[in-house]
Amino acid sequence: WEWNEDKTRVTFKLREDVTFHDGEPLTARDVWYTYTQIGHPDYEGTRLSYNRYLLGYDEYRNNETEKTLDYEAYMSGEKEYIKGIEVINDYEIAFESEEYSSRMLADRFLGIMPYHIWKDVPIGENHMAEVLDKPIGSGPFKFDSYSRDEYVILQAFDDYYLGRPYVDEMIWMIRNQEVALMELEIGNIHLAEFNPDSYDMVSEFDNVDIYNDQSPVYQYMGINLQDPKFTMKTRQAMAHAIDREGIVESALLGFGVVVETPIVPFHWAHNPNLEGYDYNPEKAKELLAEDGWEVGEDGILVRDGIKFEAELLYPTGNQVRIQSAPIIQQNLAEVGIKANLNMTDWGTLLDQTERREHPFVADSFDLVLVGLAGGVVPDQSQKYHSSNIPDGNYVGYSNPEFDQMLDEALQEPDREKQIQLYWEIQEVMSEELPVITLYSPNRLTGVKSNVRNVRPEGAEDNDWRAFGLVNIHEWWLDN
Repeated sequence: WEWNEDKTRVTFKLREDVTFHDGEPLTARDVWYTYTQIGHPDYEGTRLSYNRYLLGYDEYRNNETEKTLDYEAYMSGEKEYIKGIEVINDYEIAFESEEYSSRMLADRFLGIMPYHIWKDVPIGENHMAEVLDKPIGSGPFKFDSYSRDEYVILQAFDDYYLGRPYVDEMIWMIRNQEVALMELEIGNIHLAEFNPDSYDMVSEFDNVDIYNDQSPVYQYMGINLQDPKFTMKTRQAMAHAIDREGIVESALLGFGVVVETPIVPFHWAHNPNLEGYDYNPEKAKELLAEDGWEVGEDGILVRDGIKFEAELLYPTGNQVRIQSAPIIQQNLAEVGIKANLNMTDWGTLLDQTERREHPFVADSFDLVLVGLAGGVVPDQSQKYHSSNIPDGNYVGYSNPEFDQMLDEALQEPDREKQIQLYWEIQEVMSEELPVITLYSPNRLTGVKSNVRNVRPEGAEDNDWRAFGLVNIHEWWLDN
């Protein structure tokens, strides 16, 4: 790729030896389709932020268009889509914004969709398209077959541009952890992720290596900031009330770290100087009293005649969150806050938080336990910029000065200056607590010893990027 002089436009030169699994070449047409469709008015997925800063995005997103994208009409000039996405020729495409954005490169990582397959599918119906039953990609393994909720079978792609994979077939199986680890022990499967409470058991397995890797994922407690009881001082008190170290030790068995902001400790932009919030119930009580809360006859705090009672929402399926919820409930009870637990399915949780009705519904949730994965660019705009309320910024955090700080960090091309800006951003987040960050869990993976080269060349054990599928075509089995 090449930047222009003021770094508002980046031009990508594509490899000319990449093909999709059906033999069709991957060209700029497919890149254009992949990124243009995520700005389409009918698109309802989670990738909108990848285009928001591009020239012409707002005009395209806000105007009604046809249901599909017409590449030929675009190339002839008959139709205009997102102005900031320009196909130059079959193997060159440019992305342009009004000002430099450090996300410009980081957001160009999506798997590319084949235009010739998707061109006639209405954008709003992508998630229901028949072509999803046999997807076509361009990676080292191609789709063979699947059985819903059981397995997916992939075959080596002979024409993969980095070379045919060493392994002929990959089978990804859906198993609960107990069954997966049993099959790992007897050799029916080669790899399985597992929870910390199984570490001692897996460490006793013969011929199984354990990879204990840091993770970019952080878990946090979201707070409905539209609710007047959750003032900043009260949020600070709640942060002191929660024993986050205790959660790491009891629920994660030490396989993780407490985090003070969404930018995890091993990220290049992490601020190591944050004071943070230690577990201090007495400090929490002091702050709550300063904020006008008084202890009622039943031990529950009261302010202006209203009891401090809240619902703590969390999803099924994540064992650490399930274990954390009653710990947090007990911690809050010790300082006079009554938290009622509500474990629900993921879809219902999203309907109450991320997918709420418009305009903003203030009473749809109180507290929620969820997690996110940070990226190479530590931009927090999607979740905490006021322009994204309620889409993304579902907690309703609004601070014009903070918005400006986020914008400046994105537009700063100098890495050292950018680090300083993100340090200042974390200082604000640590003080105002739009959410209460809890911990970052390690990723534990058991791998049969005969699976070789599972680490990319040069990766270190403590590198959170170390264990991944980026070099899966170079794995092999030593029989």
